[in-house]
Amino acid sequence: MSERFDRTEMMTIGGVSALTGVPPETLRTWERRYGFPSPERSEGGHRMYSEGTVDRLRQAVRAIDMGYRPGAVLQMSEAEVASVVQDALALLERVGAADRDAPPEPIELVGLWIEYARAFNMSALERSFERAWYTHGVRGFLETYTTRLEFELDERVRLNALPRRHADFLELRMRGFLAGPLRELACRSSGPTVLCALALDQRPSVGAYAAAVLMALCGCRVITLSAGTSPRDLRESALDLGDTLSGLYVHADAKGLYHDVLLDLSRELSPTCELTTGGSNAHDLEGVLRFEHLGEITRWAPMLFTRHTR
Repeated sequence: MSERFDRTEMMTIGGVSALTGVPPETLRTWERRYGFPSPERSEGGHRMYSEGTVDRLRQAVRAIDMGYRPGAVLQMSEAEVASVVQDALALLERVGAADRDAPPEPIELVGLWIEYARAFNMSALERSFERAWYTHGVRGFLETYTTRLEFELDERVRLNALPRRHADFLELRMRGFLAGPLRELACRSSGPTVLCALALDQRPSVGAYAAAVLMALCGCRVITLSAGTSPRDLRESALDLGDTLSGLYVHADAKGLYHDVLLDLSRELSPTCELTTGGSNAHDLEGVLRFEHLGEITRWAPMLFTRHTR
């Protein structure tokens, strides 16, 4: 074997796998797909890895474990990967400090969530959601943090300070987090029925899910329609429920597709059915109550029980 393949300097794929925890097949896939790690070859054609390559790979694996995508990390230089890891560790330290000391302000915590989203760090996001949920209580979490999150995402995307893919990732994780308690609360409730159209466009918002969870938390039997539900389907669903429907909530979409259907339903549904709307795109409509902030829902929903029990 030539000097450059001395075992003190070069390592086989099996040795690299044992050191990094990355299966040999994955190492081959990364090499083929991303061009790294790029081994040399022994006289027998076997892959051999230098000490520098192994060090860079170990740093990359740390970054990947923190939630960064292999396709991004494996094409960075060793210095860039090291910087990414240090930034992530600093972020974790800030989160830990927030847990040990006073809870962070909404804008600070939302800022941390956005940094996690930049790294596509799903596990860190969900752990942070859970901490905030139990630290601040369900209503505090919904009325304060989800509202701030929706505002910050809209503003940062509008100002090109945050790529849409990162905003979508964070919204998706938050909606997934809220979907669990929404299902649990809705299944347990036997209170007044409220039909929720979470969005009439293709991007259901965090605020829409927060509104539905708040209604369910107040004891309402919440029925949610999927994203992209057409105005016609919303109208037919509401009419199908008829007199059993105590409330209808539409989270306003940017295009105003809900306007006409809400005005129609205000004339077609029973007068005992409360029609409401909310969200940053909501406008005043005749016969429709507009929620200016989520806290109003916790005062409105209990009033439905008076009609429900008659």
